[in-house]
Amino acid sequence: MVAQVVAKRRATALYPHAVAHQLVGKLAGATHSPVPMKMLKQFQTASGGLWVGGRATLTTEALIFEPDMLNRLVHAKGTVPPVEIPIAQIKDAKRRFDLFMGLVDVYLAGGTFSLRCYSARAFAEAIRKQSKPPNKTVDFLSFKLS
Repeated sequence: MVAQVVAKRRATALYPHAVAHQLVGKLAGATHSPVPMKMLKQFQTASGGLWVGGRATLTTEALIFEPDMLNRLVHAKGTVPPVEIPIAQIKDAKRRFDLFMGLVDVYLAGGTFSLRCYSARAFAEAIRKQSKPPNKTVDFLSFKLS
């Protein structure tokens, strides 16, 4: 069965182990001031990683985040790979308030994957709905015991 797209968003995802490409450091150093790289490291420490821009796609089978070209270029190779989370591994999804955009926290058995996007409440609800198995009801009136 081919996976169907349920929802898509331009988003940023929190990558705990993302590392800025050394070129970014050289460009920041071109100002002859260590302040930009120092600020980046402080931000990374405070937020638990770096926010990476890209596209989040929810399908009937998985939640996929693919970093965009610019973010693949400005981060060290291999530190911002695409993320694909099978629907069966998603325990829950909730919207969390942020100053500029809503955050979507996707809860997994081994941790949390966070996304920042517009219409975060609707995206979290779509993820939650997709990850929960449909309710199966039993018609007790037609059920017979043998």
